[in-house]
Amino acid sequence: MKLSIQHKNRIILFTVEYRKRKTLEIRIIPPDKVLVICPKGLSKDKIIELVSKKANWIVKKLKELESIEYNLVEKKYEDGEVVKYLGEDYYLHINIVKNKNKAVIEINKDKLNITSPMKDKELVKKILKDWYKKQANKVVKERVEYYKDIIGVKPNKVKAKEQKRIWGSCTSKGNVYFNWRLIMAPIHIIDYVVVHELCHLIHMNHSKEFWKLVESVIPDYKERKEWLKKYGVTLKL
Repeated sequence: MKLSIQHKNRIILFTVEYRKRKTLEIRIIPPDKVLVICPKGLSKDKIIELVSKKANWIVKKLKELESIEYNLVEKKYEDGEVVKYLGEDYYLHINIVKNKNKAVIEINKDKLNITSPMKDKELVKKILKDWYKKQANKVVKERVEYYKDIIGVKPNKVKAKEQKRIWGSCTSKGNVYFNWRLIMAPIHIIDYVVVHELCHLIHMNHSKEFWKLVESVIPDYKERKEWLKKYGVTLKL
């Protein structure tokens, strides 16, 4: 369902989704979408009333997103393009070695060097993605190893994998999974997601007790969480 409100000289359009929940939640989805998730049966008038009260906040968040430079242009995966790794920008440098059967990636100062048998866009993209996944698994396992004793948990399985809409997940079997794209984020953001999922091994919810546990390990978790909401969209190939 689509609704709208008038705020000063601006019309705010938003999509409404009814779900089984007790409270109304407003989500800003980059680059400019507003999603309102509300309890089943809540009237249109009440939804508009509640959203109107948050109009200033909505406009503020939309303006923040407008100020971020999103790389919406499809990458060509050629020399000079910028890619992210652990929060830093690197320039792609592609070396063609035709008799090279296995691709190699090395970082040298501000360059990410890819040695490939050919300069094919899809091949270079696959090489980079495979390398990201490998590095992501290495880094998240190291960070889990560091934080698990601090929190007092023993995860059953740790893996970085394809997760399109979430940054991490935790199962009832004690498995913790992470989005491999996190490898593009700064290490302190990766740490936040790691701690978040490890805390779910104790509290399988987002209760006050859960957030208190997160805060006891990462006192500034709110700032890191906000960074991920704001800049997470830039962590992509």
